[in-house]
Amino acid sequence: MKSSCTPAPVWLNGWKHHLGFVCREIFFYEKLDDENFKQLCKKLKVMGASLSDFYTGKLKPGEIAIEISEQLKSIGVYEKEAYFGWIKKSEKKFREVTLSDHSLWTLVQSDDRLYYLHIHPSRYSPHTIRLKGNILRSAAALLAYEKFSTKAVRDVESINIVRKEYLGMSPLDARHIEGILKTKEFLKASCLNL
Repeated sequence: MKSSCTPAPVWLNGWKHHLGFVCREIFFYEKLDDENFKQLCKKLKVMGASLSDFYTGKLKPGEIAIEISEQLKSIGVYEKEAYFGWIKKSEKKFREVTLSDHSLWTLVQSDDRLYYLHIHPSRYSPHTIRLKGNILRSAAALLAYEKFSTKAVRDVESINIVRKEYLGMSPLDARHIEGILKTKEFLKASCLNL
């Protein structure tokens, strides 16, 4: 089964593509303890290492799935076979739809039996930023770690503790942490405004 934050048949990987989902997961626990933090870090691995488009708008995952589903139903391509045919007719083997907040979403087919409608924010879409998975994963873990440890993480030593001990990632030297710290602050500010 796919790691979707939306109900079938729509597959949206919230860890890689939805700010609100990541924020809710980070702040789910009133107080993180060591075991909960380890479990959260395991979930963060789904973010992967590659670049991904990350939706920062106000629509919740379920609202996105409903809007896309309604658009597909209105043109008669919501059911699996019709949807696959519609995707295959496209020269690029994907389609894009625009949602109520003007964000663009890319639709492709998935080989999953239940989650056949794979979606993610389109590149350069309104309310979307492009992030490297490892930077996003490190930043999200650091933000949660600050909640867990109740101390701000700003130095390379603390960052490397989280990366090595909890995420199983390589340590960094000081010149490579700026992007992680900027992304952590972006997440922190964004999560507080949701």
